[in-house]
Amino acid sequence: MILSYSRFMVVHFYFSETMECFLDGHQRAFEAFGGVPQAIVYDNLKSVVVARYGNTIQFNPTFMDFAGYHLFKPEICRPRSPHQKGKVERGVGFVKTNFLAGREHLLQDPFELAILNRECARWLTEQHRRLHGATRQRPIDLLDKECPHLLSLPAHPYDNSLKKGLYADSQAFVTFQTNRYSVPQEAIDKPLTLKVTPYQVDIYHQQTLLASHRRSYEKYQLFENPLHRKQLLQTRQRARQSKEMEFFLDLDPLAESFLDGLVQTGAKTAYHIRQIIEMVDIYGKSEVLQALQTACEYGAYHFEYVENIVQQQRRRRQTAEDSSQSLAARLKRGKDIRLGAIDPGWPGPDYRGQRR
Repeated sequence: MILSYSRFMVVHFYFSETMECFLDGHQRAFEAFGGVPQAIVYDNLKSVVVARYGNTIQFNPTFMDFAGYHLFKPEICRPRSPHQKGKVERGVGFVKTNFLAGREHLLQDPFELAILNRECARWLTEQHRRLHGATRQRPIDLLDKECPHLLSLPAHPYDNSLKKGLYADSQAFVTFQTNRYSVPQEAIDKPLTLKVTPYQVDIYHQQTLLASHRRSYEKYQLFENPLHRKQLLQTRQRARQSKEMEFFLDLDPLAESFLDGLVQTGAKTAYHIRQIIEMVDIYGKSEVLQALQTACEYGAYHFEYVENIVQQQRRRRQTAEDSSQSLAARLKRGKDIRLGAIDPGWPGPDYRGQRR
């Protein structure tokens, strides 16, 4: 953007040509000028002109709201008439040949837009202190004469952010242009408003700001505030512990007695309950309840005691089963010995009980 009288120029680079970037460029220019021009000349870009029917112009409503807020008049060039805003056209070529030429390293990876804009602002400061080729005066000096003719800046900056209503997913993320941005856990299931500027993504619930992230123009990236993840994990941990406690107490009234003993010993209750629930999955409910009863009788309020009791119970049963199997095996073996002692060639007793 260039002021026609002083040739004072403002240049700012963006990743995108979206409306929020377009309006942000205006605001930066107004701040650099120290005021708002009474009229600004545009070509027929879609950010300004939605449609044109001869001399009838349908303006972009968002842009017209911005123009009305700053009280300037947009003037539109005739189609295919770039000479009507020749100062800007020549200015673009001047930036390409005098700033970008020889600074190709600023456009190479790792590319930083902030560095490019900082270098450009430094270069512009030098240009404004040099004699202009057309006016033969310094733009910085002519700006002092032009400023009184500019409109005053609004007391409050125009909100040029892109706004979008949405909801967070179950993982406490919102999605914008394929990228995911985290929000606090309490934002789940609440209607949220996304406010996007060229450099930032803000997430609101009603008038409350919930999260802010640096905007990314890459695709399929994840941006997470570690605090948001910690809050989500803590909430889910509390919910899981509540369900585990409910499951444990539903096992048997005996479970409540064991829980009271755990609390009195100062043990980490949630940890012990989780370990005992895992034992129920491994050993079965009846065995664990028997072990809990024994543990309560001896005041052994610790999951390892319960597991030891279960193991002892199993060893005793195994020993009994082994003894029973051993006895059966001995009986079977003795029967085989007695049967094997009879001569298979013996024809057996005659009717008189004597051998033949």
